[in-house]
Amino acid sequence: MGAVVDLNLLRKDTHPLLNASSTRAKQAWDILNLKPRQRSVLTHEEILQGLRSRHTFLLDNELPFAGPGADHEADPARLLARLSAADPPGVLIIGPAGAGKTRTCLEVAAIAHAQGWRVLHVLASPEVTVEHLSADLLESGHGRILLIFDHLDGYSQLDLRALADEFLADAKRSEIDVALLASTRPGSENELMHRGGAEFLFEPVHLRNDQAYRSQVAGHIIHTVAPASVQNLGETAMAEACGQRPIIALLIAQAIERCLTDGHPVPEVVNSHAGKLRPWLRDALQHDQLTGTVRTPPGPLSMAAPSAQELACAVAVAACPQPREDIEAVVDNLPGDNFGVLAVEHLLRLGWLEEVNGQLVTVHDIVTDELVLHSMLPPPSYGIHEPSAEAVFAALSRDIRSLALLAAHLRRIMADLSAQTKRHQAAVLKRFCEQWLVQHRARLGELLATAGKDGEHVLLTMLLDRPWCWTVAEWWEELGARWLAWAESRKEATSFLAAVIRAKHAPAVIVNAALSWLSRNYLQTDAHRVILALLGRTKLTAVQRRFVLNRAMAWVEKQPRWAATPEVLYRLLADAATRTERIEAARCALTWLRRDLHPQAQIFRVVRLLLTLEDVPGEFRNSTVITALSWVETHEQDGAPVLSALLRARTLTESQRHQVGEISLRWLREHPPEPSRRPLIHALLDSDQDREKCLSILWSQIRENEADPVVIYRMLEDGRINAEQARFVIDQAFGWLQSANHLADIRLVITALMRRDDLTAEESARLTNAAMVLVDTGSDPKFLTVMLRRCSSLNAEQVRRLVTAAVEQCRSRRGLKRKRPLINALLLRRDLAPDEVREAIGLAFRHLDADSALDRGAILISLLERLDLLPDESERAISHALRWLDQDQASSSIHFPHLLTRLLRRTDLPPPAVASCERHAREWLATVPPEDERAEDTRRNFPYQADN
Repeated sequence: MGAVVDLNLLRKDTHPLLNASSTRAKQAWDILNLKPRQRSVLTHEEILQGLRSRHTFLLDNELPFAGPGADHEADPARLLARLSAADPPGVLIIGPAGAGKTRTCLEVAAIAHAQGWRVLHVLASPEVTVEHLSADLLESGHGRILLIFDHLDGYSQLDLRALADEFLADAKRSEIDVALLASTRPGSENELMHRGGAEFLFEPVHLRNDQAYRSQVAGHIIHTVAPASVQNLGETAMAEACGQRPIIALLIAQAIERCLTDGHPVPEVVNSHAGKLRPWLRDALQHDQLTGTVRTPPGPLSMAAPSAQELACAVAVAACPQPREDIEAVVDNLPGDNFGVLAVEHLLRLGWLEEVNGQLVTVHDIVTDELVLHSMLPPPSYGIHEPSAEAVFAALSRDIRSLALLAAHLRRIMADLSAQTKRHQAAVLKRFCEQWLVQHRARLGELLATAGKDGEHVLLTMLLDRPWCWTVAEWWEELGARWLAWAESRKEATSFLAAVIRAKHAPAVIVNAALSWLSRNYLQTDAHRVILALLGRTKLTAVQRRFVLNRAMAWVEKQPRWAATPEVLYRLLADAATRTERIEAARCALTWLRRDLHPQAQIFRVVRLLLTLEDVPGEFRNSTVITALSWVETHEQDGAPVLSALLRARTLTESQRHQVGEISLRWLREHPPEPSRRPLIHALLDSDQDREKCLSILWSQIRENEADPVVIYRMLEDGRINAEQARFVIDQAFGWLQSANHLADIRLVITALMRRDDLTAEESARLTNAAMVLVDTGSDPKFLTVMLRRCSSLNAEQVRRLVTAAVEQCRSRRGLKRKRPLINALLLRRDLAPDEVREAIGLAFRHLDADSALDRGAILISLLERLDLLPDESERAISHALRWLDQDQASSSIHFPHLLTRLLRRTDLPPPAVASCERHAREWLATVPPEDERAEDTRRNFPYQADN
């Protein structure tokens, strides 16, 4: 876990970088003095340079990493191995505040950097978009990139669907392996995983958070940062005083160590308020005679109301990051004496604030969360103390930047309260926030109206998250309408509207505002953001949908060469609900294709979709073929994806199919090996008409050019190559593997070699060793499945390692679909140790309990074929199989006759099961031709005989 401080402020040269963990998004660009488009990432070396300039306790020289153990899924080495598998391409680290998310990200980054990955940390800002990442990364050449998004919930304008559909696809075409490592708190997990595209990008991994581990980490921190205190007070006393929350333990341990080092007595709070920050603040204020003695409240329903000085400190941390004089001015907005200067000085002495390049920042968001929350909901009753809450809100809502920070803090606090099952506190805080917002809506509307980008950040935070999302929508005309009008006048409204509309629960008032905006600005260059967001909504009325389609087609006509135009056309064609809409969208796409355009990477998606529209007039498909071939002739170098789309179309006539095949073969012959032609190779080899000619071309090229892994794979998989050709390709494959570094291609070639039965003993050993390296360093479920099914040259130790990796993947939180073939492959192995057999069978039953898809039938067949099921396991397997047979559409599944036959062969079916199987057999046999081999197999075992 080890990470106890968030990456709040780093330095690159003279510029500090803010971390988004506290959603201090806008300030990141300001402090860096960069325009938002200027840069979206920092290299790992730049991050390390910034960390070394501060006491962040994020590097081993200050605090060695205390990992969760090599067997835990959040171990950094295991996380990188999972990222190397690229299925899915990302991992979302989930852990409470201060549990070590940032430190874990940095540890994974360090390992990846040492292994030759290009590690890039995405600048924490809601202004970062997929377009920024594409511009900054996809021109960098081949190789492996690890992108780190620390606190992903802070990237409000990052379109995860576009990241999955466009960015990663473009990276793959550029031979760039991209892995994504992100983090968030538990309260934001559900919201993030429900954002469009997240399920294809991230697999959630929870940090270790059991009591034993928390105690271990806290002890490690205490011994590292407070050795004198441990020696003077004892390990037990220090552990009780510091508690088990890592960042809190760090801050308290530092405070105690400072007291002893300075010769001061240890405060009484060491014994009375373990693991809490607020008592330390109160004690320190009393020690400095800034506040009077605080008496213990008389009963459990009483509130330990914060003093004016405590409120000053809470407002000071909430106003960070800003210049010191600005924070002091915000604090002085509180009623009564001006405590701004004193509060800042006091927090700096405590070590809870740091000053870097003229900016004050908290050492961790948990400091802000605890002080702000307890100033409004003071213990022990945790009810709203309205005078304090009103004062805090009033002080932080006088200027727009402080209001943006307040909104961000409240979003984070609400998410944490919900995740910690403190629903009562969350409800109380939400109710107060809503009432306050309604009461002050006129003043806030005035403040937001001319607030520029800061106003956008405030409104985005309020609309997308609790506690204010419903209230802002209800009072939108007073709170946000004027800001939106200002943004529209400056042509800066698109990013805001798109971000809100993409949200799962986008308010109707904003959807209507977006439609209204589109009616006036549909020809604006970046209007595609709003168009795509609206096309992605499923709850538009027919009239609204028709309006968006019309405006989208008008935009395409006006912006034919814009990079987003193919995506808009694709969505138009894919989302058209009626035949009339599809015809109009197809006409728009054809018109666009006929123009003399610059080549665009996504054009093949438009062509492919046009050719699948079966209910449009035939002349549209004919025009698509003619236009696409004309486009290829004009942009020959970029023609492979378009030709591939044409070859795979099922709507081509025989003459069109022949013409496309000849053009594709000529293209393949005239263009040297490069990644862009691989889809075309697959399409030609999958074609009965073109396969032989394609193999001939590839055979001539493989002798003359550098080996292409896709060509090697397809030739090794083709059983028609002769022995001489096979030997040549096998030699090519092993030679290519010696210098290969693209993991997906390495897996591809190794998978093909495993099919060969003509390898020498030495080659089999080399292949097995290469495959086991992949198993040990990056366990891709598909590759593990192939290993379990194909690799027959494993020794006992290698089988154990392979099974261990497979079991780990099956236990992970990967989707059921990804686990099915892997579990089935485990069940098919007959060389498992007894404990592995029980493990595999247990995994299969746990999967069957959760999986309702018909595809689980393969697992049932493999279970019933095993002869080592225990009696209760056999009974359970039969029960699952009978339920599967009764499922709707089961008889149409490829697994139906095979599963039924295996049941009919058994001698241990109870009478009700016999009757059920015979009924299913009669019904199924009545639907299949008599000559069907599967039917004959079923008849041989029917009617059921107990002694058959």
